Amino acid sequence: MAVRLNVGGLASVVLAVEPQGVFRLLRGASERHWRMEFSEVTCPTCGEAFEVAVPPADELPAELDYDCEVCCRPMVIVFTGEEVYAKGLAE
Repeated sequence: MAVRLNVGGLASVVLAVEPQGVFRLLRGASERHWRMEFSEVTCPTCGEAFEVAVPPADELPAELDYDCEVCCRPMVIVFTGEEVYAKGLAE
């Protein structure tokens, strides 16, 4: 399967999605392979667990606004490099 992503509004890249979350850049820059990492987090509101994609190591630490995939309540997912966890907006 190939996916086209717009980058910066004008440019686009085409990614080939391979088994086990491996992506291969087909067009738009030099060819690269990388593995998308996932981590499980638990919603601080409903307690349900779900997986989120972890940003690349060079973008860590990071905090992302996210809505729970189960109850749709907002949260912040914190990526420190050593751990990944979700916290409520009031925390």
